[in-house]
Amino acid sequence: MSIHNLEGAPGKRSVLDDWESLLYLICWLGTFGINSEDRDNINKKKTAEIEKWRHGTMKSIAHCKRNQMDNIVNFTRLILAGFQEKYKLLKLLATNIYMALFQHDGCEGAYLDTEDIAAPYSYALAVADMLNEPQGGQSSSKQPKPDPLAVRKEYEKEIVDEFLKAIRAATEAAEDYCMLRPTAQGSGTAPNQ
Repeated sequence: MSIHNLEGAPGKRSVLDDWESLLYLICWLGTFGINSEDRDNINKKKTAEIEKWRHGTMKSIAHCKRNQMDNIVNFTRLILAGFQEKYKLLKLLATNIYMALFQHDGCEGAYLDTEDIAAPYSYALAVADMLNEPQGGQSSSKQPKPDPLAVRKEYEKEIVDEFLKAIRAATEAAEDYCMLRPTAQGSGTAPNQ
């Protein structure tokens, strides 16, 4: 389920919410496997982050997903690291869909206000900012960061184009793999991926 749907955000559900849900499904399959044999070989340590999508309130799951999807480092370290090794194409597809949905120019990330949790940029700039603040310590120039998940609706067409490119590229790669891989002789089964 998309973050905005988990949060009960007002407004009409968009195709971007549906594709965000598809990204989560791809990540789930990449981590837990596509068949029961894959599920028997799961490394429990690597599934801890994605397991957070199953437990808790809708609000806590949304908060967790916002953190995991906020930047490519979090997505790679917390989600992609849990993918089973053999799902290389699925991992690449997940990365490309993630980049289209969460790292598009103008609506980067998933966190509401990363400024509040970011480290100061430099001591000199921090001192200058403090000197320019009005009495009481509140900066009058600081505007709250808009929700990047709401902002991305303004870029829906461009994001859709990037999403479709990612799907086409993954389809072509899967077709190439199927055409080029050797088949098991006489066994009637294909070799491991």
